[in-house]
Amino acid sequence: MWGLTIPTWGGDQDYTSVYLAKEGKLFVYINWTKSFSLLNRALREKLKWTRGNPTHDIKLIRTFDHQTQLEANAAIILCKNENTSRASWEVGYMLENMFLQASTLDISYQAKLFTPEEKLKLRKIWLEDPVAAMLL
Repeated sequence: MWGLTIPTWGGDQDYTSVYLAKEGKLFVYINWTKSFSLLNRALREKLKWTRGNPTHDIKLIRTFDHQTQLEANAAIILCKNENTSRASWEVGYMLENMFLQASTLDISYQAKLFTPEEKLKLRKIWLEDPVAAMLL
C-alpha cells in the first residue's frame, strides 16, 4: 500500500538491500521505519488518513572512501540478501527503475555491474552481496 515502486516476487520484500555512498559515508536505506496497523489501513481507505503511515529513511553505517573504490561522487548500491534468481531479478528491476527516474530528472549517471574482485572489496566494508550500482 505504501512505497512499493517495483514489481516483487509474489509481492514479498527483503530480497535485496539498497545502500547510498555519499560524502565519504555509507548509508543503508530503510524501507519501513515504522509498521502500519490494520486500524491505520482502514482509516486510510475510508477517510484518507495519513498519520501513522510507514516512512522511509537512511541510516549511517560507517565512513567509506567511495570515490576511490567506485570512482564516483555518489553511488546507489544494490545488494542481494539471498542467493536466488528472484533476488537477481529484483536488482534488475530496481536498476531499470533508477535509470528511468534519473533520465526523467535529467541526472547524469553510469551503471556499474560489479566484478568478482570488486565484490570482495565491497564485502570488506559490510556489503553482503553487492551486485550493481548507479554511479552519480
